[in-house]
Amino acid sequence: MTLRNQTLTRIGLTIVGLIVVLYAASRTILMRGFDTLEQDYIRQDVGRVRSALLGKLDDLEIIVADWAPWDDTYEFVQDGNAEYIDSNLMGDTFTNFGINTMLFVDDSGQLVYGQNFDLYNEEKVPVPSSMYEYIVGDDLLTRHTVTESVATGIVLLPEGPMLVSSQPILTNDSEGPIRGAMMMGLYLDDDVVDKLAKTTYLSLTLQLDGQEMPPDFQTARSALTDDESIFIQILEPETAQDIETIAGYTLLQDIHGEPAFVMRVDTPRDIYEQGRTSVSYFAISLLAVGLVFTLVTLLLLESQVLSRLARISKDVGNISVSGDRAGRVPVTGQDELSSLASEINGMLTALQQSDVQLEERNRELARRTRYLEATAEVAQNAAAVLDPQELLSRVVALISERFGFYHTAIFLLDPDGEWAVLQAASSRGGQRLLARGFRLLVGQQGIVGYVTGRGEPRVALNVGADAAYFDTPELPDTRSEMAWPLRARGEIIGALDVQSKKAKAFTEEDVAVLHTLADQIAMALSNARLVQQLQNSLERQQRVFGELSRRAWTDALHEQPNLGYRYFQGDVVPLTGPPKSEASMPEANAQGANAQGADAQGADAQGADAQGADGETEYVEPAPELPEIALPLKVRENVIGTINVHKSGETGDWTPDEVSLLETLTDQLGVALEGARLYQEAQHRATRERLVGEVTARMRETLDVDTMLKTSVIEIRRALDIAEVEVRLDTTQTLTGQRDGGSD
Repeated sequence: MTLRNQTLTRIGLTIVGLIVVLYAASRTILMRGFDTLEQDYIRQDVGRVRSALLGKLDDLEIIVADWAPWDDTYEFVQDGNAEYIDSNLMGDTFTNFGINTMLFVDDSGQLVYGQNFDLYNEEKVPVPSSMYEYIVGDDLLTRHTVTESVATGIVLLPEGPMLVSSQPILTNDSEGPIRGAMMMGLYLDDDVVDKLAKTTYLSLTLQLDGQEMPPDFQTARSALTDDESIFIQILEPETAQDIETIAGYTLLQDIHGEPAFVMRVDTPRDIYEQGRTSVSYFAISLLAVGLVFTLVTLLLLESQVLSRLARISKDVGNISVSGDRAGRVPVTGQDELSSLASEINGMLTALQQSDVQLEERNRELARRTRYLEATAEVAQNAAAVLDPQELLSRVVALISERFGFYHTAIFLLDPDGEWAVLQAASSRGGQRLLARGFRLLVGQQGIVGYVTGRGEPRVALNVGADAAYFDTPELPDTRSEMAWPLRARGEIIGALDVQSKKAKAFTEEDVAVLHTLADQIAMALSNARLVQQLQNSLERQQRVFGELSRRAWTDALHEQPNLGYRYFQGDVVPLTGPPKSEASMPEANAQGANAQGADAQGADAQGADAQGADGETEYVEPAPELPEIALPLKVRENVIGTINVHKSGETGDWTPDEVSLLETLTDQLGVALEGARLYQEAQHRATRERLVGEVTARMRETLDVDTMLKTSVIEIRRALDIAEVEVRLDTTQTLTGQRDGGSD
């Protein structure tokens, strides 16, 4: 993507982002304000409706306050005269006051007179019996204890809710004694609710508490706690043509303070809709301003920045394609782009200068890489070869080949540490020195003597000017020399010496590389010596163990001559005499190898030891023409016997696989026999030690010398099962030898 497109995209995205952010912020702030304002208005509307309803109760209370403290009413509640009813309790009275009920109760709580009036039909109707139960039976309405007592509120009747006001019946001077109570009531029916809605110009709905309510009333009821709280929520439109409305809910309590109604006041969301319209206009204005700003910004960027950058980019591209580091970018103006062009020209100049340095560094890096590869190869070969002499010869050859030194040599100190003796050399002159046993006195002769004497490296960039240099006729072309001590486990064991035909041939890097090589060679040489020592020690141990094993088997076979068994005709019989077939066994015993013969056939003619008539084992000579093989039975490379095997003539000669299997089984038999011998020897030794322990324990059971000597004689005879034992304490002579077959 070009810079122009990137700039257009980024500015466009920035403007869109700003518009979105501003729109979101303004919408959030403004709509939150409109929402708050809308909720404040709905709270005021709920308060207006509540006030209108309370006004109804206040009007009712004023009317009762005019009738209750009146002498005529005071006398009527006592005598119940009809004149009071005819002159005061007419239909016009109910119509003018807008009430439905008038009740008179004496001071004992008994109803003196009651009248209901249907305001809609303008006719008197009987007082429902439930009114006596719910109103007359309520002490709050009928029992006034003080002259100032007033009871006004809502009473829930089976016929519907009613607004009721009750006051004590007094004289004109509002004095007692109280003769009873006068009550007036107004049904809170749909007509009254509609009048309240028209009066307040609001939509009003009442729902009795405790009855099944619509979902919005249920939500509001769960949030309302007392008659002072107001809950507000948004009502979704029932159809697409309807608009959203906002509703406020409050709880109306009855005369006893218990929840009676949930009142809802709802109104269209005109304020909120006006806010959304304002925000939309604001967003359109922002978008228009953003587009204008984007266009102006792009025109300015194109003329002042982008076109000039395109020219600079084209010039740099031409220089890159041509590869001419002498090319430069034209510089015009005094602004940042002019500074950029100047910086590019400076960079081109620096690149031109660094090309030469880069080529030099590449040559140096290639040389260092060759050094590292050579070092790794020398180290690998040094670690792979375990023979000290072969190791030294291979190392000097590798160093001379990889590093280009015309002479590389390794000196090792003699056992006394007095001479540094040449052990390996790569040059022809070095080989002549090696042939005549060239050596240098440690600490005195040559650079090698200096290095091995002081334990520190020495570099002679010009051997003619170095006092320590030791001139040898075999190396006449040497102009510079460097030697490193070979140090293994803290001790100097020799030196690595390299020589060049060039003066000042060694760099600091050469010195570091040769240092690493010297340490690797010293460690590899030390490890090779240790491996050789371990191998020599292992060989000596094996020879000792082999000799001990040979002696043990010689003694064992001396005690049990002709030890062996033969398998013949399904039986295993012991050997009782020397082998009769001597054709192959001497060769196998002498050479430790297999001896085979195969000239004839016939399985029935195999030689074997068989039981004769007298019960002795007899040897049956095998047919000489049967295929036969004799295998030496070895233990630790010592032949202790042979295995002679004959095949049936029908099966043919011995195959290589059969011979290999027999050899493997013979080797395993030798191992098993040696293990059995060692086990028997261990058992014999354990028995002997146990016997010695028992005899010694019995000898030490007493501290009396005479008893101890008697015990010793008895236990020694019993342990060795001998005829005579004599123990004598005598300081004048020493008894040796044997007497009468016994031991002294």
